[in-house]
Amino acid sequence: IKNNSWLNSFYAGYAFTPDSLFDNYYEYLVNSVLQSFRQLRRTLNYWEFVPPQATPTDINALHLVIQNQLYINEGYLGVPYILPDWPLYFLYGAIGSTLGHEITHGFDITGHQFNEMGQFENWFTNKSEQNFDELMKCYKEQYSNFSLFGIKANAELTIKEDTADNGGLLTAYM
Repeated sequence: IKNNSWLNSFYAGYAFTPDSLFDNYYEYLVNSVLQSFRQLRRTLNYWEFVPPQATPTDINALHLVIQNQLYINEGYLGVPYILPDWPLYFLYGAIGSTLGHEITHGFDITGHQFNEMGQFENWFTNKSEQNFDELMKCYKEQYSNFSLFGIKANAELTIKEDTADNGGLLTAYM
C-alpha cells in the first residue's frame, strides 16, 4: 500500500502489541466488526473495499466481482507457496495459474452476470449464453465423474472452482 495516510487511518482504532499474537488477532477481529458497523448507512465506495479474507497473514487470492478486481495477498508470493530456488518456469506457472484462476472467476456462472463496473448486467449475447451453458453442462458432467475414496464429487457445488481451475491451468500452459 503506497498511501500511508489511508493505512494509518484504516488502523487508527487498533491497539496492537508486540507481545501477544492472540491479543492482536482479537483486536483485529473486534475492530473489523466495528469498521463494518461504521459502513452501515454510508454510501459505499466500491474502490476502497478491503475484503475480510485479505488479512496480511493469509496466503490467498481473490476475485472481487463488484469491484472487478483481483486481490493477491503478499504472503501468496512467498514461501511456502513460491520457493525462491524453484526454476523460473515453475514460478511463472504457479503465478500464472493463480492469476488465470482468479480472472476466470470473472467469467464463471456468477462473474459473467456482472459488467466491467461490477453492476449486475448480463452482457453475454444469446449465442454466447447458450455456448456458456453447454460448456458448464460439460464441466458438470466431467467433474461429477471424479471421486476420492469412493465419494463422488458434486459438480453442482464445485462448478465455480472447477471452471476457474480449468481457466487457471489453461492460462499457465499458454
